[in-house]
Amino acid sequence: MLLWDENTSQLIPRTCAGYADNDSLMKINYQSGEALPGMVFETKSPRRVDEVSFARDYALSAENLFLFRQASGGRLPVSTMLIPILAGAQGLGVLVIDNFNTQAAFKAEDETLLLSLTQQVALSLENVRLVQATQERAGQLQALNDVATSMTSSLRSEELVASLLDQLRPVLPFDTATLLLRENKLLRVAAASGFTDSEKRLGLTVAVADSALFQEMIRVGQPISVADVREDARFPQIETPRLSWLGVPLISKGEVIGVITLEKWQSSFYTPDHAQVATTFTGQAAVALENARLYEDSVNRAAELDQRSQRLALLNRFSSQLSGLLDADEIYKVTAVELRKAFAAMRVSAVRLDGREHDAGHGQRSEHHAHEPAPHHGRILAANRVEKAIHESSPSPPWSGNPGPGSPPKWPGWWCGRRGTSPRGTVSRSR
Repeated sequence: MLLWDENTSQLIPRTCAGYADNDSLMKINYQSGEALPGMVFETKSPRRVDEVSFARDYALSAENLFLFRQASGGRLPVSTMLIPILAGAQGLGVLVIDNFNTQAAFKAEDETLLLSLTQQVALSLENVRLVQATQERAGQLQALNDVATSMTSSLRSEELVASLLDQLRPVLPFDTATLLLRENKLLRVAAASGFTDSEKRLGLTVAVADSALFQEMIRVGQPISVADVREDARFPQIETPRLSWLGVPLISKGEVIGVITLEKWQSSFYTPDHAQVATTFTGQAAVALENARLYEDSVNRAAELDQRSQRLALLNRFSSQLSGLLDADEIYKVTAVELRKAFAAMRVSAVRLDGREHDAGHGQRSEHHAHEPAPHHGRILAANRVEKAIHESSPSPPWSGNPGPGSPPKWPGWWCGRRGTSPRGTVSRSR
């Protein structure tokens, strides 16, 4: 008895008896239309052959011919009868009975009996298929419920994207899977599974305009199933071990935000039922990704509001403290302390213009009147004023060394670009 396998598109032996080597016979598969079993399956009509011409009736590959001779112990069938196993108009398989001794061994009444028998077999097989389909669908629904629960519990988009394909595996079978997220006119690989180089694929991009498949999915918003990529012009002509392809869009608020693609090595693997289950899964995934995005946006806005609140509190506290101060040195001190708190700085320096010019090289001062043009962008600071301001606002001076009396401080290179010179103008800096 041979039954049709949708995944491999072949008649596969399920049981046999009475042959010299039953195991060898169980290794012979038939394409639809190949040899007598394949022809009966294709035409869905019973057939009695009174005298078998093996060369004509069993045009098999060399490997399968060798297996058949092993199975029959070197003998060839003399007559045979083949009955299709049908469930309504659907072909399920073929029942084959061989006679190795007598020509025209099977009569019309034998055919009638076997037709009745195969009808019973077909009904039983259809019941088994329905039970299996029901169990599979129940398993898929349970898996979808589990996935929905898991997705809704994750509000971090990075974690959700990384786990999405792993959560898909119990729902739909695949050899390889890829999650691509849309970024304007590009699709970026956000997750990949089943490839030998899955990690290297992350971050790769493909232009939507370069893929007819992606353009079609984005335009119609429906899954696309390809039975055999070798026979589809939208795929490049390259050798591939994976023949079946299923692409399903992720749609949020009527817009395609990404695509999940699945591959299987068998041709014609994915059915409309698979596409429907995949659509349900991607719908849940799109909602979860949107929820995660909204959550992260709200967290970011809350952080921004908190930061603004802290700054407003700082300004209010700072204004309150300054309003009662009439001493310039206290104002500098309060300013430095509050800035250190606000920016978590190690040091804060407050420098003011003295109002007089100071020659750092000779230690001479000269008055500069308001009606005279300023020689620089700001007046050069008096060394003793600078040193006092910085000492009061920092636990240790930001320069190194111990300048002697009347000598200018040594400013660090990161401050003003040249060591040993003082900055011009009013300076307020935190580090």
